Amino acid sequence: MKLFRSKRIRNERGFSLIEVMMAAMITGIITTAATRFFADINQNAEAQYEISEIQHMCRVCLDDIKKNLRMAGYLLDDDHPAYAVEADTLMVFYRDTQPVDTIRYFLQPYASDDVQDEEAREIYRLMKKLNSQNASAYADFITAINFVPIDSANMVVTISAETERPDETFPLNGGYREFSLGDRIHMRNMR
Repeated sequence: MKLFRSKRIRNERGFSLIEVMMAAMITGIITTAATRFFADINQNAEAQYEISEIQHMCRVCLDDIKKNLRMAGYLLDDDHPAYAVEADTLMVFYRDTQPVDTIRYFLQPYASDDVQDEEAREIYRLMKKLNSQNASAYADFITAINFVPIDSANMVVTISAETERPDETFPLNGGYREFSLGDRIHMRNMR
């Protein structure tokens, strides 16, 4: 019996120092690779979220502008214009609650306190003003908006926006991703 126990003790010595060091090194390599992998996935997810946010914002803005432009000229006298375009400002006129209701869309530059950025970016807020109410911010991080009348009853509206934060993996435009959306709008109440 004694012989059997001593042989058993010799076989249960454990791992050598080299084996422990190799296991620690392999574990460290796997952990580092997994950490980098998950960091990259997280960064890509954030970039995709920002892209989907600006796409959604542009769609919502364009849909609202389309809805209101289709109302342009509704129940107005022939001597009153249905809309007016001045650079990046659109005014839509129709009759609903007043003799002439006015919706005004315009770009307002950000105040220097609103955007903390090392470089000067030309970004704006899209503002919406209904009649004599105060203008309200309708969309952020707009880079351009264009209203191009095609004829008396059709207009092309294009909105361009960019992400709030830069994406380090995107080499263009300082890392800020851009999105533009446009549509041709037919104004129903135009003669």
